[in-house]
Amino acid sequence: MMILPQWLYVLQMLPIMLSPAHVSQHNSHLNAYLWQGKRARISLFKLMLPRRKGGLGLLSVSRFNLACQLRHIHDWFCDTKYFSLPEIECYCFKPYHFSYLLHALHLPDLPQLSSHPLLPAMRRAWKSLCRLLKINSRVTSYLPIAGNGDFSPGLDSGPFHRWTSVGLQYISQAIQHTGLPISFTDLTTQFHFPAADWFAYRQLQHYLRNLTPAVLCEENYTKLHEVLGLTAQDLIPLKIYHGLLLDCLGDIDFPTLARKWTVDLQVPITADMIRKGLCLGNALRLSSMEWERNYKFLLRAFYPPKRAHVMGISAEHGCGKCEQPMASFGHMFWTCPLVSAFWLQLVSAVAQLWGCSWRLHPSFLITLQIRFHPPKPGCSAFIKRTILLGRKCVLLQWLSSQPPTIQQWRALMLQQMLLERRDIVDMSAKTGRLFRQCWYSFSLTFTPYVRRQLWDA
Repeated sequence: MMILPQWLYVLQMLPIMLSPAHVSQHNSHLNAYLWQGKRARISLFKLMLPRRKGGLGLLSVSRFNLACQLRHIHDWFCDTKYFSLPEIECYCFKPYHFSYLLHALHLPDLPQLSSHPLLPAMRRAWKSLCRLLKINSRVTSYLPIAGNGDFSPGLDSGPFHRWTSVGLQYISQAIQHTGLPISFTDLTTQFHFPAADWFAYRQLQHYLRNLTPAVLCEENYTKLHEVLGLTAQDLIPLKIYHGLLLDCLGDIDFPTLARKWTVDLQVPITADMIRKGLCLGNALRLSSMEWERNYKFLLRAFYPPKRAHVMGISAEHGCGKCEQPMASFGHMFWTCPLVSAFWLQLVSAVAQLWGCSWRLHPSFLITLQIRFHPPKPGCSAFIKRTILLGRKCVLLQWLSSQPPTIQQWRALMLQQMLLERRDIVDMSAKTGRLFRQCWYSFSLTFTPYVRRQLWDA
């Protein structure tokens, strides 16, 4: 992983597009590194999604490579010189427009095109972008009028080159939002065409009507316009391109996850609950390992006994605690009698500690939302940590014949309390006050030495 930043630097500097085989090989190495050579429990697709969509924001090399090439394409379309020199790089394309060469299925038989240093990578980047946006890479609203090899009058007719000089360059400027051509009167009003250009307009109109209006609709134009950032006046950072491409990946299938949780826990679980649980897990001050466990829990990445038995991890296919056959994912966390008894003990211990009454509903395992009375400052934050670390106690005894214990939970809570205390410099500041509200009652259950380390340090 140490050489990855150096490799990414090369991808930024050189106009190359990685082949699918190279990307697949990199993803295989990345999976082996993340899961320590074991079978991946969460797909790279989910891990590469932005955090707001339920992913981890893991770098996608293929998207990063494409984002680097989009900077060159942006320079060509906007005639800027941040990463390219359009007047030099596009000079040898004549009589063709660079945009036509990006769209064309095959390049014209010209020696200067086959040996161009940038064009092959830009064509592959364009096709990859259109495939990602689910639009036709051969016909978009950014096809040129002049220099279009599929529109022969645009190669040698004077009016079309004159139109380019007055600003009419792409067919997106000559069509309505429905994909149909704009009238000659409207174009004349906008670009001040002479009446003699009527015949040239009729040629263009005939060409546009042969194209599929649905392909040229405003929705497809907007997709390309946003991702390429063609209206930006300043330099667009690479992370913006990368983020826009990651947004095109889609979303985690939260409804399917919710249905599985509903079947396991026998209570209604919605997709919004799982999203909320991911957000709340991110907001709490947890170690990276605890945050990872919360993430894997919500995405059901832990193996139930039946799966563990098939993989050879466990000698039995049922729950080792209550010996229920084919124990489900929800059973191991909630409905197992010994695990359920642990949760009841935990509720009783916290209620006694805070002097409040509350009940633990199975949906709270996902949303971390609790109900208690009377409400006290810091109690809500403490119970959220209680649920998270209570789940960890269950995981520590996942395939064991022994149930989780309150002593395990207390040890984990002490570790979490010390972890949060380490980052607080001033106890009179806001973070210090919130820490005291959350942990003071719990600290009273420990020895005077531990309390002095917490509050007098």
